[in-house]
Amino acid sequence: RLPVRLLCRMVSVGSKTLTVVALRDQSERLKSEATIRRLAHTDMLTGLINRTHFNELLSARMSGGRSETEPFALLSIGLNRFKWVNDTYGHGVGDELLRKIGQRISRCARDAEVVARFGDDDFVLLQSGSRGDAEERAATIIESLIRPFKIDGHVVEISPNIGIACSDLDGESAAALCRNAVLARYRAKRVGERQYSVFEPVMLLDAIAQRDFELDLRSALANGEFEVHFQPQTNAATGLFEGAEALIRWRHPTRGLVPPGLFIPIAEDVGLIGAIGERVLR
Repeated sequence: RLPVRLLCRMVSVGSKTLTVVALRDQSERLKSEATIRRLAHTDMLTGLINRTHFNELLSARMSGGRSETEPFALLSIGLNRFKWVNDTYGHGVGDELLRKIGQRISRCARDAEVVARFGDDDFVLLQSGSRGDAEERAATIIESLIRPFKIDGHVVEISPNIGIACSDLDGESAAALCRNAVLARYRAKRVGERQYSVFEPVMLLDAIAQRDFELDLRSALANGEFEVHFQPQTNAATGLFEGAEALIRWRHPTRGLVPPGLFIPIAEDVGLIGAIGERVLR
């Protein structure tokens, strides 16, 4: 049996304690949720935003419509021979190289809105401004990235290529803009390393044509459309026949005889050259 005043004091203290505990639990929960969101949106290696979050931001930007949105450009940045760095120096050096590359791109970005890591050795940059602004930024990034990196006693050099797609010219959707920037990067790589290229509609037509060519190439293996032509080899001194060189040819049902100079490079790119070689041997 306690006095009423003491009982009231105990109840008051208990309610304050419960309130403090509840606030602390809520704060910890909010911190946990913020941490989860940050992890879901961040590339853990470089600290840049990841592909998922970048696509969300780009989609939101594109949804405003061309008349309501300031023009901006998407730069797709790829690294040549990064696998060679991993194979030669190890993945630890490769990881540190990616972190340093992310830092250099971020320093070049300045007023750019978004820098993200898209994949193993793919980065993207989203910036406001015109095509000319994007080309200047691409040149700046290439100049920065070709400077040697010093990592764990090694001097590592890379060779980037950059593709540019502009929101007011080259994409009706976020997905189309990303695709076009990548196509422009592929064109830059064909021109040469340390180059950038701006998307043009013909690049998409070329990509579609090449995709159709690849499908035909796969069908050619299944349908037995490859032929082997034998070119005689003779001894220059004796004039006698000593052997023959086996030459692969593709007899396409509509294209006719396709020379190897057209399909061999594509077969190498898509991983069909081994199967074609086996067909020649058989």
